[in-house]
Amino acid sequence: MNAVISANPKGRFLSLDIHSGLWYDVGFNRAVAITYENLLAESGMMHCSSPKKAASVKRTFASKAA
Repeated sequence: MNAVISANPKGRFLSLDIHSGLWYDVGFNRAVAITYENLLAESGMMHCSSPKKAASVKRTFASKAA
């Protein structure tokens, strides 16, 4: 989290509003949750009762701001 926020240029955690088509900052608490969920998923420690549910989770990663 700190590496992204304190980078130069500054990094942010964004989400797309499908109704307006605009990107918005998700805020610190949601950014922590996103980071935690992705670390669990990548480590293989995430347990999901339904494979269908896990497959429906959409993840998008971007290394730089547009």
